[in-house]
Amino acid sequence: MKDAKKELIFDLPNPKREIFKRLVIFALIFMIIYVCAVNYKSFIRVYNMYNYDKYLTSLYNLKKEKGLFALKEINDSCIAYIEIQDLDIHLPIVEVQNTKEEDFYLKHDFRKWENELGSPYQKYGTVINQTTNTVFIGHSAYSQSIFNNKKNQTIFGKLNKYLYANDAFNYHITVETFDDVYNFQVVSVMLFKAENSTAPELTIYNTKNISTQSQFDNFYNILKTKSLINNLPTAEFGDKFLTLFTCSTADLNYRVMVIAKQV
Repeated sequence: MKDAKKELIFDLPNPKREIFKRLVIFALIFMIIYVCAVNYKSFIRVYNMYNYDKYLTSLYNLKKEKGLFALKEINDSCIAYIEIQDLDIHLPIVEVQNTKEEDFYLKHDFRKWENELGSPYQKYGTVINQTTNTVFIGHSAYSQSIFNNKKNQTIFGKLNKYLYANDAFNYHITVETFDDVYNFQVVSVMLFKAENSTAPELTIYNTKNISTQSQFDNFYNILKTKSLINNLPTAEFGDKFLTLFTCSTADLNYRVMVIAKQV
């Protein structure tokens, strides 16, 4: 009887122990809530990046089913849609009104959601089929698995495949706007170091209009001498150009430019 009483006393809950357990549980819950609250935007950003490929595929399907105007309902700055069958690139292009908006689309996707993969945009001051040289800019990035394993290139990253000659490529680019469909043929592919502010390739990037033969000769000389791919079509004074600009996936200190003439 005495031993049974001891066991009963032993089994009774210890108030101090119970209070301590509750305090520990409360502290853990508080820490989890705090960490989630502080890192909420980071979690959303990672989620947006991880699912961006799927979202771009949904935009492609939407555009294919309902046309370009369906994309403008999502983002009224949508100005064009670029397709490069060689590289499986299908992307909407947005128009920017100033350089501040350029910075915005380097860190926000087509939905204007915060996303470090950004959204390709038409460089401020260049206009498709109006300026001699129109520039489209987009990030070059890998989509990643949850374990950070590189799966495939996304956004403009696939342009890096043009750095190497491939007989299977036709080097054809299509840009659809709300007014017309424009076809381009690649005439030059370049790779250069970004921190070199005197790189001749930057002349191409910064050229908007060519009004004289001598300006064209300088422009075209850079196109041909700096191109990594030979035997591409030629161009002449009066042609309009499309320049696609992104980072090298092999080394982020380098930039890739693909220049095509309108045909």
